[in-house]
Amino acid sequence: MKIRKVIFWFHFWAASIAGLVILILCITGATLVFASQILDWSVRDARHPGVPAVLSARLSLDEALAHAVQTQPSLQIAGATLSTDLGDAIVLTTPDRDTWFVNPYSGDIREEADPKLRAFFEIMMSLHKHLDVTFGKPIADAADVVLLLLALSGLWLWWPRTWNWAAMRPAVWFVAGNRGRARDWNWHNVVGIWSLPVVVVLCATGVVLSYRSVNAEMFSIAKRYLKPGSSDVLNFSSPLLQRPGQVDSPLSVENFAGAIKANMPNWRTIDLNFDPPIGATATSGKAKAPQKWDASVTTGSEWPPFDSTLFALDPATGILSKRDEYASTAPEWRVRRWVRLLHSGDALGSPGRVVACLSCLAACLLVYTGYALALRRLFNRSRGDTGAFPRAKS
Repeated sequence: MKIRKVIFWFHFWAASIAGLVILILCITGATLVFASQILDWSVRDARHPGVPAVLSARLSLDEALAHAVQTQPSLQIAGATLSTDLGDAIVLTTPDRDTWFVNPYSGDIREEADPKLRAFFEIMMSLHKHLDVTFGKPIADAADVVLLLLALSGLWLWWPRTWNWAAMRPAVWFVAGNRGRARDWNWHNVVGIWSLPVVVVLCATGVVLSYRSVNAEMFSIAKRYLKPGSSDVLNFSSPLLQRPGQVDSPLSVENFAGAIKANMPNWRTIDLNFDPPIGATATSGKAKAPQKWDASVTTGSEWPPFDSTLFALDPATGILSKRDEYASTAPEWRVRRWVRLLHSGDALGSPGRVVACLSCLAACLLVYTGYALALRRLFNRSRGDTGAFPRAKS
């Protein structure tokens, strides 16, 4: 009982002090889970112009990039995304992460439709990471640690003394008709226990991302206990995109993408990356070598869902090389990627995002009911609280 009382008062005061910051983290976290999907929806007309009624020839990728640069002389193209859907636009990204859409049939170029919406999500991200103040990051990081400890201590306080349905029901499912303190206690326990596993995962991954020492320890454990990835880079025969030794000859973006498609016919999306950006020194869809070009290709049938195949172009020889990103990566970096994507909800695709969003909203309800219980305890001492959460009679 003494241990339980110590844990109760830790839970009480830690939640009372950090609750408002935790609420901000949970609200912004729930908002950010579907940020990329909402942004895609806001530009759906530009992203998917459709196939013209009178079918015309598609522009080559070189022509599309050249047209974009000619239309917007200041445009610098750091990346281009291609899709198997014939009605999808070619999506261009700049070094500043601005987005432009090129109609592959007409060459029309459109900028991102709603910059205010993107600005909103940038504010949400700033609040989530450092409360949008210069000194906020240590506070936000500490609040994440506190929420993790609250989840674990909450499990201890929730643990039933009697394992029978009459005693457990108010702690595992909602009771209709409750009011006031009984209702808040019921909601706090039910929402807390059902959201506990996901909240723990979100908080634990947040701690790894926030603290270098924890991240370093995770790297050390992964190196020690996990199998290393395949060290082989899977080279394969492909046509030379330029003759060896002629590194000053133009590299065709169309040929680069075409060679990738030929070697991976089941592709779904291709993300091309250019360094330095196209358009910075040229006015066409071609750039002079040496240049760092690589691409990330998805097929829609990978595991894990975020896996992709990487292609790289050797500008000295014009030969492509490829490797499987997940299987060939060192174990510590594989774990690190799982940590980052589990925290954002993206690791398991749409179902993972839904669960992460609902868990963040559940944590918001925990903050509300927790403060309601705390205020009643502080201002209603005459009710004879014993220092622990109430329990249903068996």
